[in-house]
Amino acid sequence: MDRARDISTIASDPEMETLVHATGPECCRNDFTASGEHTTAVHKKHKNKTKIKRTVYIWDMDETLILLKSLLSGQYAEASNGTKDVQQGKGIGRQWERHILKVCDEYFFYEQVENFNEPHLDTWNEYDDGMDLSNYDFNNDGLAQPCDDANKRKLAYRLRSIGNKYAQGLHKLLDDEQIKVWKDLYDVTDAYTDGWLSAGMF
Repeated sequence: MDRARDISTIASDPEMETLVHATGPECCRNDFTASGEHTTAVHKKHKNKTKIKRTVYIWDMDETLILLKSLLSGQYAEASNGTKDVQQGKGIGRQWERHILKVCDEYFFYEQVENFNEPHLDTWNEYDDGMDLSNYDFNNDGLAQPCDDANKRKLAYRLRSIGNKYAQGLHKLLDDEQIKVWKDLYDVTDAYTDGWLSAGMF
């Protein structure tokens, strides 16, 4: 946990700098010595010209998923040598499961796409014709196996929609009451697990 937190802190530092440096014949163009050597001094000068500040975010879900599974199974409480209420932990785990699946089903087409198991939102980009999806009826377009060209296009529509919604963030999808439910569940979970979730934020 400490190592993961340290990496996240460093990676999200707004002062972190990423050096963008070309290679090959375009690199530094004529900044070579007479013998064709690309000297360290020249290389450093070129890098200084192309320095770009970036913020890098690392999203590590492993420990969050481990926590959720251990809450649902009761293993988290059982490992606490009697200091945690097993049923309370399981109840918290079931609440997370219910809310996560609800959001996935209502906004990210979980039930419709789960059996296609695509690894990336851009998987079917070549089948997306760019059609306006504002009034598209995702529930009645007949998406089903086999995964032929017609269904790949329907998948591409869904993946594009998922990407657009995800980019907006939950605050654009959920109302204030729903956001409060998620926040309250986060706080209850953090208290029960002695700060497991908040530890990963710093």
